[in-house]
Amino acid sequence: MCRIANVYVSDNRASFLVSVDLAVGAPYEGNGAVYVFRGSARGILPTYSQRIGARDFPGVTGELRAFGASLSPSAADLDNNGYADVVAGAFDSDAVVILRSRPVVQIRAEVHTEPLSVDPHDTSCVYDDTSNVCFQLQICFRFTAKPLDRSVTWL
Repeated sequence: MCRIANVYVSDNRASFLVSVDLAVGAPYEGNGAVYVFRGSARGILPTYSQRIGARDFPGVTGELRAFGASLSPSAADLDNNGYADVVAGAFDSDAVVILRSRPVVQIRAEVHTEPLSVDPHDTSCVYDDTSNVCFQLQICFRFTAKPLDRSVTWL
């Protein structure tokens, strides 16, 4: 088993774990496989999100056997793209495979306000029979998903 990603959030009083993904090797399932289970704030999800089989690497010289028998104990960013990568061993083939991670969903947010700067002393806006400081706020999200079959859940 291998932890793929740890995300910590801190508010200077306490830190807590948000999610951890998990990779599990199954070296005796055919020629072997690695299963990826996604983490959530409530723990590891019970159904795997990805299965990577020994036969998923057609460019590898020879046949991978016992793929997933060993996994790197913790994920490291081997290609410096900001995402954790995993190394999986196939001991019957004297081979290792680097499983590189990449973003699946990219989100871009834009925030616009009107007026551009808010004067906290300008209480000329009347709302609910009270003088207030008012401004308009517009938040726009754009996202791309690769592959396109990934679902996005809006909260």
